[in-house]
Amino acid sequence: MSDLFSQALDEFHAAEAVTPQPMAGSAEVRAKVAHRRRVRLTTLGVVGALAVVVPIGAFAGNPRGNNPPPNALGSTGPTVGAMSWQEHSSILTPAMLIKAKAKVPTGAFWEGCPAYVTTEIAAGTEPAVVPGATAYPNLDDIPDLETVAVLSCFRNNRMSSQVVAYDVDSNGAPVIMGAVFQPPEPNMILRIGERPNRQSGVLVTLAATGEEPNLAGPAVQEREFAWDGTAFQQVGGPTSFPPRRSGDLSITAGPFEFAPGTKQTGWASLTVKNKGSEPTPEITIQVHLETGMTLLNDMQQTKTIPGLRPGESTNFSVTVALDSTITGKDFFVGVHSYILDTNGEDNFAQVTINRP
Repeated sequence: MSDLFSQALDEFHAAEAVTPQPMAGSAEVRAKVAHRRRVRLTTLGVVGALAVVVPIGAFAGNPRGNNPPPNALGSTGPTVGAMSWQEHSSILTPAMLIKAKAKVPTGAFWEGCPAYVTTEIAAGTEPAVVPGATAYPNLDDIPDLETVAVLSCFRNNRMSSQVVAYDVDSNGAPVIMGAVFQPPEPNMILRIGERPNRQSGVLVTLAATGEEPNLAGPAVQEREFAWDGTAFQQVGGPTSFPPRRSGDLSITAGPFEFAPGTKQTGWASLTVKNKGSEPTPEITIQVHLETGMTLLNDMQQTKTIPGLRPGESTNFSVTVALDSTITGKDFFVGVHSYILDTNGEDNFAQVTINRP
């Protein structure tokens, strides 16, 4: 029986090791990957059946059968070209994409950029393609995970980003499934992840061009993309940002006042006003603190409030704790909304701290 067990392992190990000739089309690549996964799953099924009648020590003693699952999330995760036969995912870390010089989909907006991943940080080297955020959703009907990465190109003081999906070939090297999302303009890609309710595909969160990355309301959108077997298609969410209306928001700050009997804590009063003739969408207020300053009240460094009617204003305060190194520093507050602000100079206010 042990001979039968070893023979079965050898046959399936050999089948797994077969490397087909390079194939061009994405459908053929997916077929190749699917075949590799079927071999793995079939191997596990045969081993499970034989283990009923064969002592478990025979399998435990096999050097390939005794490998633990890879630590896909830790720094000691799988390395390119060293994929375990038991691995049931196609996880690729940014470091693996760099090492493999993973290919990158190109297009007009990618002009002047390398067609492969070059480095982890730009480090002043241009042009450079840098991997950023990664996610590991299931993108097809095979119960394995794929890799989705935000790739950014830096060149000539410009940055372009896109979301790209990868599988792996039989050697564990990256294989492009396709571009999930290539912004037609330099939209800000805030986050990527799996679609709601564990549906296969990718959820991309975007901010409108030129906006602060923490903005809420119509300036931020979630768009869903799914793999149709040959390419990614948008299957949910808006397809474009709505037009902006002209407006004029302002923010003013009163003097910084220390709490009675202390030189460690104080506050400043803030006023936000809609000076325009149209209502505004949601408004985001951001507090930019210096080192040694900490917010104490319910005000956060980024706070969203409802929009304001024409001429309407709202007041609130910012309470700040200071460490002993603060003597005379400033901090700033800013206000933003999804409008074409006709006077951006009053979108920021400065608060000066003079410790008594």
